[in-house]
Amino acid sequence: MEPPSVAPEISALEAQIADLNHGLDRRTDEIRHLEAHIDDLESTIHHLASEMAQEILDLQQANRDLDREREDAESTLSATEESLRRTRSELDRVEAELLLSRSDRTDRGSSGPDPQSRSADLPHTGPTQADLDQIVQERDSLQSQIHARDAEILAAQRTLG
Repeated sequence: MEPPSVAPEISALEAQIADLNHGLDRRTDEIRHLEAHIDDLESTIHHLASEMAQEILDLQQANRDLDREREDAESTLSATEESLRRTRSELDRVEAELLLSRSDRTDRGSSGPDPQSRSADLPHTGPTQADLDQIVQERDSLQSQIHARDAEILAAQRTLG
């Protein structure tokens, strides 16, 4: 047997060793828990990075689609503006024709002797009322087309933002 004075010291050391082992076990458990948490976080990071990469690809595709739509809208707007220009030009021509025919009719009606006898003497060369009605109808149709084109241009401009 050992001397009694050494036994309490050994018991105290054994108790300290047991406490240290218990603390070490507790710390080891904490480390394992933290490692598991780190693994979960890394997995989440990889998952989020994958989702973010897919979102970037989706946004890039949406951007390309919007670019194509904008180009199509610009092309449509350009074609509509050209059509409107032609329609306005045609309207100007029809209005000029209408004014000229009214002027011719007024000139024939107010100059010279009796218009009845004059029309009997000369062949009728000016437009008839039916011609004038048709010109007015064409003018109205062209104005309707202009309004429709204006609406198309406005819609295209709104699309282009």
